[in-house]
Amino acid sequence: MTIDDLSNQARWLLSDVMHWDLTPADWVYVESAVSALAAALDHENRAELHNAIGDLEVLGPTRASRVRNNHTQVPPPIREMIDETIHRLARK
Repeated sequence: MTIDDLSNQARWLLSDVMHWDLTPADWVYVESAVSALAAALDHENRAELHNAIGDLEVLGPTRASRVRNNHTQVPPPIREMIDETIHRLARK
């Protein structure tokens, strides 16, 4: 995949993340994964970007986990981080 293909995939995935409902602990992992994705963009490193996308994808909600009551929407600081990253990707 080219860096453009990966950037488009990352932008799509981050847009999807905005609709996830996860536990507060899971959001901490998402924050770390989004940080890694942003760092990969900074380095313009295709392999790092590919790995960061994969790491973020596996953090998504599953059907089995939806029965828990302690899930929340994306916390505001993480939402802001995701928004900034989406805007960076859109400019590429």
